[in-house]
Amino acid sequence: MSQTTASFVKEKFEKRMWLKMRTLFHGIALFHHISALVLIETSLDITKGNINSTKDINDFKILFFSSWNFAIQMIFLMMAFICDIVKTKTQNGSKVNVSYETMSKLASIRDFIFTTFVFPLSIFVGTCFWATYHIDRELVMPKEWDLVVPSYMNHAIHTNIIPIVILEMIIATKKVPNNHTKSLFCLGSITIVYFACFLCTYFVTGRWIYVLFKMFNWTQRMLSFIVIYGSVHIFYYMGWFANNKIENLRKNKHARNDFDEKGFFRMKQN
Repeated sequence: MSQTTASFVKEKFEKRMWLKMRTLFHGIALFHHISALVLIETSLDITKGNINSTKDINDFKILFFSSWNFAIQMIFLMMAFICDIVKTKTQNGSKVNVSYETMSKLASIRDFIFTTFVFPLSIFVGTCFWATYHIDRELVMPKEWDLVVPSYMNHAIHTNIIPIVILEMIIATKKVPNNHTKSLFCLGSITIVYFACFLCTYFVTGRWIYVLFKMFNWTQRMLSFIVIYGSVHIFYYMGWFANNKIENLRKNKHARNDFDEKGFFRMKQN
């Protein structure tokens, strides 16, 4: 066996092992999210503790920014897991009833969602929540809520999301966008939509989703929106920079051979 052939076989084996590891990772992460969602829907008992305090959990659970981020991350993990299963089948020579073009499009959407939404929003939610929590937890999660929200559920939504996105960036190949216009527009749009829902909730119910905003005057609230808007965009650029560096290192280490830029085997034409 020539050195070139041996190198090719070794690289092919490494790609297969990385795919197995990614599939396992995405499967575990997806199971984690689904389990957390089921527990949130079935285990929360707002009758514990002060009902006036804990009822906000039930009334606003789909309006917390953490919930929006968690849902987006779960959608991403579903798409990533589907891509992994299809890749595994094509590598094993199994017939799949999905065209290469369809899966390539799905992979592009998956990468776009991760770069545009999953990384910046997850990092923002995790860092902002725990920073505020350690300053004064009553501003984001009053102690009374501990009777309703178990610590593992809190960590599932506010802690585990960070290592998941970091590991995702390291072990999974991503198509890094060269033009940021579309991503910034979509990220800005979803942030503004959330602000609109946030304010509408107050005007309709007379209650703030987060206690912190009850303490602010309107000038401080508007400034907070500007800071949040700017922060998610900063995290977007941080994610893009890190992802770009990782992808360049990966490209320098491995030739593409018969894989395309998304890691799919080209389907052989009969």
